[in-house]
Amino acid sequence: MLLLLLLLSACSLEASDVDVERDRALSWSKTVEMIANEWGRGSIPTHYAEHASSSASDALHEILTQTRHEVAGNAEAARQLDPIAVLSGAADSFADAVARGDREAAVSAAKEVQSREARLRSLQ
Repeated sequence: MLLLLLLLSACSLEASDVDVERDRALSWSKTVEMIANEWGRGSIPTHYAEHASSSASDALHEILTQTRHEVAGNAEAARQLDPIAVLSGAADSFADAVARGDREAAVSAAKEVQSREARLRSLQ
């Protein structure tokens, strides 16, 4: 009985960890959205947008790596990370476009980030 309670506790902790990391990922996706809006309007310089978008991309990779490690062995919890991985890839595309100074590609990538954010939010 004690073993069953410990296993159930571990599963809920892992699910809770995924929820916390999902919230962090959503926060970083909003950061990308803000950068896209401000850089697109010319309100912030390219070097700032490049640094901020790279930081957002790095943070999403860190969230994904850390959470994968935390839920290792729990296939269901690991599957819940798939939308974060896709969001991370879209943020990478945005950061790459900003680094190239390609505003058109950045707008497209930002729309993809927004789409992936909406998908991730729908899973809450």
